[in-house]
Amino acid sequence: MKILEKEKELEELNREIADKFFKPAKSDWLPGNFIPTFCKHQYRVMFIGQQPSKEFEKNPHKRFLGNYNVTGKDTMFKNQLIKTKLAGSYITDLVKRIGQAGEELKEKEIKKFIYYLKKEIKIINPSILVVMSDKVRKYLENSDISSEYKIIQISHPNSRGSVYKKWDREFRLL
Repeated sequence: MKILEKEKELEELNREIADKFFKPAKSDWLPGNFIPTFCKHQYRVMFIGQQPSKEFEKNPHKRFLGNYNVTGKDTMFKNQLIKTKLAGSYITDLVKRIGQAGEELKEKEIKKFIYYLKKEIKIINPSILVVMSDKVRKYLENSDISSEYKIIQISHPNSRGSVYKKWDREFRLL
């Protein structure tokens, strides 16, 4: 599949998700994106979080920049992507709805969105899926996705403690 076709499919998928689940309040969700947006898109690695942060609601002007600059750790994550030549990678979430920090996801909600995550993965067709949550890793490892893709877990940008040293090691493994 050609790159422009992939991007068109992702755009259509994001429109489908917004229309099905988030009408009329489309500010309640955050679609997948290539981070940082100013870099050439690449498809080798796909990052998957649990769900978009409530911080995006507080900073809507930054949300639409798509450069993952909402918190200082988000900016450091973006810089780590650039440093390790993974800039332009696709980043998305298991659940597309913006949620509270530490909110426990319900199985019903995960099932509602897993279909769309699988479609995103199929379109991107990465070599590696990088998850940033134990819950996402466990869910993907117990699904048919694990038989088709290599899954690696790294520390989440907003995890407690000094994540930067961990990232140097984790990103080198990618």
